Amino acid sequence: MYFYLFIIIILLYVSFYYLHNNEFSVYQVNIENFDFDLLYKKQPIVISEQITDIDTIIGNWFNFNIIYNINNNYKWEKNKYKYLLISANNYSSEISLCKPNSQIINGMPHQDSDITTIKLENKGLIIPFNWYYYISGDVQMYGIHDYITICTSVISNFSILSIFFISLSCFKTFALCALANLVKYSNVSSLCPNTAGSFSFAGISLHPYQIHFSLTYDNIVYRKL
Repeated sequence: MYFYLFIIIILLYVSFYYLHNNEFSVYQVNIENFDFDLLYKKQPIVISEQITDIDTIIGNWFNFNIIYNINNNYKWEKNKYKYLLISANNYSSEISLCKPNSQIINGMPHQDSDITTIKLENKGLIIPFNWYYYISGDVQMYGIHDYITICTSVISNFSILSIFFISLSCFKTFALCALANLVKYSNVSSLCPNTAGSFSFAGISLHPYQIHFSLTYDNIVYRKL
């Protein structure tokens, strides 16, 4: 039971990653006075100076994260990383951003979407998780995962139907284990297979169904006859 409680807590924690307010602010900071609390605001952050040593920045700021060096696909994409760090040192680049709740139709934001375009030249940008972005220009891109976002990234590769059946299977396992524990620790007065009328289970009278009950080490099977 503690295992399933742990899973529920993890799922609740993951849900906070998908909570975003309606604010759309772009924060601007320099490297020396970078405020890490800005990362929790889930808003884009412009680094207003040239990043001369990107490896040092990543090592100092994201030492405990999982880092990927990725390529620009020149299309609208949703950031699947906890943070997407972009460095534009050699060329002028434009990056368009949309909030996570924006409507995307045929790979493009809806015409009513709130789109902000940032021009980067010898600057950096941090894009939060789940934001939509389009990058025009040659930039260095680093996907920064934690263990939560790397799991959600893997799960997103499954179809909705696959996720449904996996969830259904987990729920069935949870229900069977809960029933097994109920039977194990309850006082069963009488439990008569194929007996019409009511029977007493844990001091509760249950009727009018006929119950077939089978208990093994692996599972519990019960059905209405």
